[in-house]
Amino acid sequence: MLAREDRPPLFASASIFIIGALFVVFVAWASFAEVDEIARGDGKVIPASKTQIIQASEAGVVQEIAVTIGQVVKKNDLIIRLD
Repeated sequence: MLAREDRPPLFASASIFIIGALFVVFVAWASFAEVDEIARGDGKVIPASKTQIIQASEAGVVQEIAVTIGQVVKKNDLIIRLD
């Protein structure tokens, strides 16, 4: 057994224990936590098919918009309702 003079001070032992515990907690958190990855860049959006201009055969006031931005539509789908 070490003599009292040969033992490290209690403050040093506690500090090493706390730093070790924090390191273990950090490694555990890093193993299980999800981190969002964001990448920025310049580019050009190219449509998958030919762009089509849509026009109403008759003039009118828009009563209802039946689609949202980015929604995929098929032939004969209701897009807008005119009054």
